[in-house]
Amino acid sequence: MSLAHAALLALLAFPACGEPAAPRLPDGSLPVDALMPSDAGGDALAPLSYIDFTVSGCDALELPGPVCRARVPAQLRFVGIAPTVVDTWLWTLGDGTTATGATVEHRFEVPGSFDVVLTVSGPGGTARALRPGFVRVDAAPVGGACADEAQCAAGLECLCDADDLCPAPLVSGLCTRSCSALVPCDDGAVCADLDRSGADGLWRQALCLPACLADADCGAGLHCRELPSAVGWVRGCFTGWLVADEGAACAAADGSPDAAACASGACLALGTRGLCAGACATDADCPHYASCAVFSDPLLGARCLARCEGGRSCDTDPWLQCEAPDPTGAFGFTALLDEGYCAPRRCSADGDCGPDGACVGDGGAGFCGAVRP
Repeated sequence: MSLAHAALLALLAFPACGEPAAPRLPDGSLPVDALMPSDAGGDALAPLSYIDFTVSGCDALELPGPVCRARVPAQLRFVGIAPTVVDTWLWTLGDGTTATGATVEHRFEVPGSFDVVLTVSGPGGTARALRPGFVRVDAAPVGGACADEAQCAAGLECLCDADDLCPAPLVSGLCTRSCSALVPCDDGAVCADLDRSGADGLWRQALCLPACLADADCGAGLHCRELPSAVGWVRGCFTGWLVADEGAACAAADGSPDAAACASGACLALGTRGLCAGACATDADCPHYASCAVFSDPLLGARCLARCEGGRSCDTDPWLQCEAPDPTGAFGFTALLDEGYCAPRRCSADGDCGPDGACVGDGGAGFCGAVRP
């Protein structure tokens, strides 16, 4: 049972004048804000002396009031409470919506303050409970889910809303805005540059995202990611599927490198499924879990490779292995820091590279790659 649900179960209405008293309110509980008296006839054996309701799904229950606070879109559940038989239940939910039944669920799609009214009737008469401003729905902040711009806080737009075609993992839409060095983000948000690859897509731009240290700091469907920015790499809340981390696989369905899949915009033809590895000059140009490696091939230059310490493994790709590269560059690359990271697997024969691989190179300086044509 949620805090809001438990607290509101204690809210019993005052009895109507001249009628049997409702159960005594427990110490510390609050009465219903307003209640229309019952018009039960004198012969009613069980008069409808009060009516009340509870709510669940609130992000918080604020006192005094009480006020159910939630963030748009807010899915709430209302349950009516009566001391006797009730035949009809009519809810007015403040946003132009009405509903019937002892229990109703309703989704508030826009921000605002909403009055909730429950009117009931039965053999014992009629009664009405009114709570002005009982539901307060707040606009979604940066990083919040949305389907329409009206759901976002002032100054934000709904990226990939119901009218836009965006990748499936971002189906809910995201409240954000464009940013730059001259137009920084507000409220501690970070400006993540998601346009490094030059690929098409509404979300491929510099966007304000919530700052984070861990997934727990992010809303539903978002993860704490290291993303490129104009000032290096920043930690921000973003979907876990649209862009791949450095060191992650990035090949397209046909096996060709897909730079658009990488946060850095660079997918190297390394490993069985490609490898996200952005250009770098020093380790400061890489996310915290990667190091800058200098390849002997001038076409590759220096690239960020994910370190394999701390539980990160390369074993899922038979063409990669965890190693600290030879500082002489004898095996194709040198490390700026003496740390192991996921790099092309060394080999001396095709059998070292699994059934679909080949040992590319001469003698002991070979690396696992594609089968030769």
